[in-house]
Amino acid sequence: MVSTHDLVRLIYISRATAPTDSLLVLSGILSVSSRNNSRDEITGVLVVSGHAFVEVIEGSADRVRALMIRIGEDPRHDDIEVLEESRVEGRLFDGWELAAPRITPDLTAMVDAAVEMCRRTPGASIDCLARIMADRSRPAMGP
Repeated sequence: MVSTHDLVRLIYISRATAPTDSLLVLSGILSVSSRNNSRDEITGVLVVSGHAFVEVIEGSADRVRALMIRIGEDPRHDDIEVLEESRVEGRLFDGWELAAPRITPDLTAMVDAAVEMCRRTPGASIDCLARIMADRSRPAMGP
């Protein structure tokens, strides 16, 4: 278990070199990443917008840095830019080895806006992604 004094949150953006509209490509990324992140006690969220990947990663500093090395070696990513890395007291994406919101028409504008704001205000984009995931994890309410 990662102690809270060693917990970091990192957000990066990269240019996707593989087709991002392919469910096969995305499901491959999610299945392998979820398995590895579970093993490494890493949580986070991955979103795709156009040809950009944006990911928020939470875990121990050593394991997050090791993951970033693997991502840097992954041919599906190019032009990787770490936008923010900071020590945090708790996880925003606890229980999500790698969440990826299903982008439905009602979410497209919100996800695109979060990705667009990443370079200007990474913290605000992290909050936006956390809200998207919170909304997606709530059960649908009846009339």
